Amino acid sequence: SIQVCGSSLVDKTMDVHVYTSGGNAVVDVYIDGALADSATASGANRGAKTIQWSNPVFAYSLLISEVIVADEDTRGWRYLQTQASANGTHTDWTGVYTDINAASGGPNSIVATATNDVETYTYTEAGTAATPYVRAATLCLKGTSAADIAPVARVSSTDYTATGLGFTESAVWRQHFWDTNPNTSTGWSNIAEVIAAEFGVKAVT
Repeated sequence: SIQVCGSSLVDKTMDVHVYTSGGNAVVDVYIDGALADSATASGANRGAKTIQWSNPVFAYSLLISEVIVADEDTRGWRYLQTQASANGTHTDWTGVYTDINAASGGPNSIVATATNDVETYTYTEAGTAATPYVRAATLCLKGTSAADIAPVARVSSTDYTATGLGFTESAVWRQHFWDTNPNTSTGWSNIAEVIAAEFGVKAVT
């Protein structure tokens, strides 16, 4: 195990890299981008099955936010979570953005009444145009469906519908990642492109 502790970790970013090298398993821990510790398990030529965060000092709370899991270097990344700011172009589903916006008293729900119903929202509180780099835009959903629900991105007045996320009649969480701007098929230029877009859902079979 690797232990990194102390009050110096307050408001710090931590990156844990797990990889294989020369038939060994290696774990590197970075604090604010700088290597803080490393461990090698000889002959363990495999990745991590789980990563467990624990607090050996029970008098203190362990608070972790902005958790990102990826198969690439995450140093310098930050996770920005925002909520719908307003209704978008499509409002086929019953309910409005405040019904799913916890900051407005939610969460409640929105409901589709027919196949192909589309609901989109704007996310103008996603940040500032000065943000230099966007790795991906992610839509997080929790819902139920006897058929399925597909994520939708509306960019430059065009709808881009991804494949259904495999919803069932039991409530489940699902995520969809847009690694690229679907309108250009290239990486997002900046946060302004995300702010200008709309994101939402479509009822599909």
